[in-house]
Amino acid sequence: MNKMFNIKKVTSHIFNAVIQGLIFGLTGTILIFAIIFIAISLFPTLKMFVPFTTENMELLNVSLTVVFVFVTSIYVYFTYQIVEQSSIDRKISFTEKKLVNFYYPLEDFMKFSVKAVGDEPNERELRRDSGLDTVEKRNSNPIYRDIVKNKYLADNETRAILDSFLDILSQNSRSKKPEHLSVYDNLNALVSLKIKSSLEELNSLLNEKK
Repeated sequence: MNKMFNIKKVTSHIFNAVIQGLIFGLTGTILIFAIIFIAISLFPTLKMFVPFTTENMELLNVSLTVVFVFVTSIYVYFTYQIVEQSSIDRKISFTEKKLVNFYYPLEDFMKFSVKAVGDEPNERELRRDSGLDTVEKRNSNPIYRDIVKNKYLADNETRAILDSFLDILSQNSRSKKPEHLSVYDNLNALVSLKIKSSLEELNSLLNEKK
């Protein structure tokens, strides 16, 4: 439930950011064209009431330059906001992708496909699910397949430990070797840590958009 809540929340924020970006861009463009249109419309009226001497022309040029700089500044501000929001959106999207496509599936895989049975250190045993006994079975397992395919989303440390664990998994249906159990425990702890830190990063990014 919590996973679905986060996905919906992120999707909603990204959609809102796209709409805001379109509004900012459209507003800036309309503003520039409006100023140009007003300047052109007022030009005949100014000719009737203001004699076009050299001094007046210089004053008009300065005034139009100030207006143009002001409008351009507003447009630049809007553009900066769009770029800033787009950068946050990309980070949100990548963090969400890490969670949904890699860390959550790996967490489920560690819980249900492989188990360390036993409470006492000298009695614990690593057991592989029968559905992962062969290469064909592993490659047809959707969770296993997604984990292998999306390893690129993980950091180097997680990938290294995961590779070691998958090697152990492919060669042993059961194992009591301390080094095998240690890899399992380290990967379990690391996955929990990465999920926690990713959720914190996601919440922080979402708060930046408020």
